[in-house]
Amino acid sequence: SGLGLTIAKHIVEKHGGSINLDSTKKKTHFCISLPKCSV
Repeated sequence: SGLGLTIAKHIVEKHGGSINLDSTKKKTHFCISLPKCSV
């Protein structure tokens, strides 16, 4: 339904990150990037 991706995108963006995708006929790759933080 795509609802999970919408929720994930919202959470990632709230943490200052982004979600990108690369799609071909046979597969789709999702890349989630988040900023580093101090521990």
